[in-house]
Amino acid sequence: MGIFAALVLALIVSMIFSVTFRNRETSGMPVVITFLVLALSGVAAQYWISPFGPTLLGFTWMPLIGAELIMALLLVALSPFSQQRPASRNEPFEKEDKAPATAAGITLILWILICVLAAVSLIGYLQA
Repeated sequence: MGIFAALVLALIVSMIFSVTFRNRETSGMPVVITFLVLALSGVAAQYWISPFGPTLLGFTWMPLIGAELIMALLLVALSPFSQQRPASRNEPFEKEDKAPATAAGITLILWILICVLAAVSLIGYLQA
C-alpha cells in the first residue's frame, strides 16, 4: 500500500510541476522524469526511513511526504527557471552560450539520481 501511495503522491506533485512551468519560454523538465524521481524517492523512503508520524491506511505518511518534498525542492533548484533572472527589471533576459552544456549536466545528474534511487529502492524491497 505504501508503494501505491508513493506513486499517487508523485503523480500529484508532478502534475503540479507541469501546470506551473507550462507557460514559460524555455521548456521545463519533462513530467515523466519528474514523476520517476519523485516516485522512486517515495518508495525508497518507505523502506529506509524509520516510520514516524500518524498512521493512516496502514503506513506512516511523514517519511513519504518529507522525501518527496525534498526531491521536489531539489528538482526546482535544478530547473533552468531558477537560474534565468534578469539583473534588473529594465534589462531583458540574456541568452547564454552555456545552455546546452548546462542542460547536459543537469540531465546527467538526473539519470545518476534515478539509478541510485532505483538501486536503493530495490535493495530495500529485497531486504524487507
